[in-house]
Amino acid sequence: MLFPLLTMPYISRVLAINDIGLLNKGSAFYALFVNIASFGLAGYGAREIARNKNDAEKLKSIFSSVLICHLLTVFVCVLAYCVYVFTFVSVSAERLIHIEFILLFLITPLSIEWFYTGREDFRYIALRSLAVKTVLLILVFVLIHDASDFMLYASIFIAAQGVNFLYNIFHAKKIIHFSFSVLQIKQTFLSSKFFYMQTLVAICYQNVNQLLLSRNEVQLALFVRASAFTALISALITPITNALKPRLEYVFSRDRAQYENYICNCFDCILCVLLPVIFGMVALSENITLIFGGEQFASGAQVLAVCCICAFSSQIATFLNTIISTPAGFEKNTFWSNSVVACVAIIANPILVWKLGALGAAFALLIAETCGLIVHLILVKKHHLYIGWISPKKSKYLSSALLMFCAVMVVKHFVSNIYLQCVACIPFGALTYGLFVMIFTKIFRDANPYILQVVFRNMRQEKLEK
Repeated sequence: MLFPLLTMPYISRVLAINDIGLLNKGSAFYALFVNIASFGLAGYGAREIARNKNDAEKLKSIFSSVLICHLLTVFVCVLAYCVYVFTFVSVSAERLIHIEFILLFLITPLSIEWFYTGREDFRYIALRSLAVKTVLLILVFVLIHDASDFMLYASIFIAAQGVNFLYNIFHAKKIIHFSFSVLQIKQTFLSSKFFYMQTLVAICYQNVNQLLLSRNEVQLALFVRASAFTALISALITPITNALKPRLEYVFSRDRAQYENYICNCFDCILCVLLPVIFGMVALSENITLIFGGEQFASGAQVLAVCCICAFSSQIATFLNTIISTPAGFEKNTFWSNSVVACVAIIANPILVWKLGALGAAFALLIAETCGLIVHLILVKKHHLYIGWISPKKSKYLSSALLMFCAVMVVKHFVSNIYLQCVACIPFGALTYGLFVMIFTKIFRDANPYILQVVFRNMRQEKLEK
């Protein structure tokens, strides 16, 4: 989370926005082919590794089979990627970037991130990522000085990912060994097809917008930069849901009261963190784009604001998937809601991107994510899953965030410098939000029992009269 905050301001001022957009374009096509070639193998592999941690022979079979299957799918997709690059890409700089991504694509199966995830070896993942990003950070500040260093920056950026992949496979040799004798190719492909359906659905709303924007590198750069900031929001919320998911799966059928208590507390934590961050980023969207992007990215303030609002729907949808549907065994709720997101995105993106560029892509994503969230809520209610976490008491976080937003806008009105605005608004906004949350908590705690008694008494009285 810290790495992009350190590199974005520097890279945005050193490199041209068109060049940054060109790298984003190469990354978008690389991500598309990576997702197509994944065939759902990562999700299947992580699940099976987690289920068979204590069976050495079974682990060897899963590891070997998933790795070989991934190598086969990547080989086919690399051929398709090469046909695209050498047929449709004529600009030399763009073609060179694609060639570097093709080389990275070839070793993508060696990343085996799914293996470490299945083993819950998160400490290794964090330490490896930290080491590689630290080296990358040093190289960027030492070697990248002006716009002429763009291709060097692209090479460093791509090579850093390759180092991650190669180190993973070498490190895995200490833990597990590959074997041709235990391969189960057909079974692996068949078992991963449901995961692949989810991947194909995700491609429709995660890759299509960037591919449509790729005809204009500037608009693509604006959208990718806004998406990077919303990824930071996700980085704040995801640890909460990921940490609680295993516990919920354990207590779901054992202690219903504890299960419901966990869900309510989790939703409280998410709203408490998510709403002030979103409202704060919307209020300071112009400051953020100027500080982290410079004048080149100044026109992306509205794109960032819309993407931040979209992050609310996205994170609540993640909560429904990770905390509500999956522990209860209704993973298909997520598939159907994501399918709705994909369908809406396919319809909305071409229209809005063509008219509004990056801002249109942001609006299309907001509409699609909101539709998917509504569908997921309907499915949760249909399957009679726990919805006690939806309560009027939660409005205290929304009310406090709205009042914080107003307070921040007042401070911005009286302070002109963008840096001083941030220095003044962030602590003042945090204090305002915290104060109002405490006030509303007191009000709800004191008044709510009485209000509920009145409501229930009136309902009983109406039934008697009827």
